[in-house]
Amino acid sequence: MEHSVESRPKPGAEPGREASRAGAGDGGDGVETGTIETTVPARLDRLPWARFHWMVIAGLGTAWILDGLEVNVVGSISSRISEHGANTGL
Repeated sequence: MEHSVESRPKPGAEPGREASRAGAGDGGDGVETGTIETTVPARLDRLPWARFHWMVIAGLGTAWILDGLEVNVVGSISSRISEHGANTGL
């Protein structure tokens, strides 16, 4: 026995525009999809580059350099501290 479901526009929806339904292939989960128009990206592009941004970049760069240094130091001394008689228990 087959059932047909009639698509009806929601109250207050624009005539001729129906919301599509998205699902995981099992008939949908009631999520409506569509296009959202916003001015947020344009507003973010107009914001000035402040001292705070330079501080974040400097902090991230410093962390990146120190992380690379730590990898090199550990790589250099790991063979030496893993030798027998180094009293490290490795």
